[in-house]
Amino acid sequence: MLIYLQLIDDFKGRTKFEIIYYTYRKLMYHVASFYLSKPQDVEDAVHDAFVCIAQNIEKIRVPVCPETKAYVSMIVQRRAVDLHRKNQIHAMESLDALGALGREYHGENRLTECLAQLPKQERDWIVLRYYYGYTTKETAKLMKITVSAAYKLDGRAKEQLRKICEAEGVL
Repeated sequence: MLIYLQLIDDFKGRTKFEIIYYTYRKLMYHVASFYLSKPQDVEDAVHDAFVCIAQNIEKIRVPVCPETKAYVSMIVQRRAVDLHRKNQIHAMESLDALGALGREYHGENRLTECLAQLPKQERDWIVLRYYYGYTTKETAKLMKITVSAAYKLDGRAKEQLRKICEAEGVL
């Protein structure tokens, strides 16, 4: 906690931060662990959130109130989600280097069979965007295309998948 207190100049802010720290730290770990599976990632997200809170301590009027609880929860949630996305992007980049996105999809699921019939680019788009949950901008960056091309690819991929599903009797 001393690290965080060094970020705060005045005594009143330090006192406020200590109250927030001891009141909400368990809640923050709980929120971060909802999004992250590794304990060290949870600790990183909570640490980043505490740094952010310390830097913005003057914005908090009352240390223990529903407004502060929501503020603290929102900060740690955003840090955890950002860290989760960052971890997914690094994992996806390593999968792409191994050619995992270009692999053939097989399974007992009829939707997977329809997905396998799509051209590689459309299939990769659907997997990244809707299975892994990347945003359009993140997916465009991963696939090295422009955002406007990504929106067009999204519409084309969904339309082709819909037609294939209808032809196979899935829809």
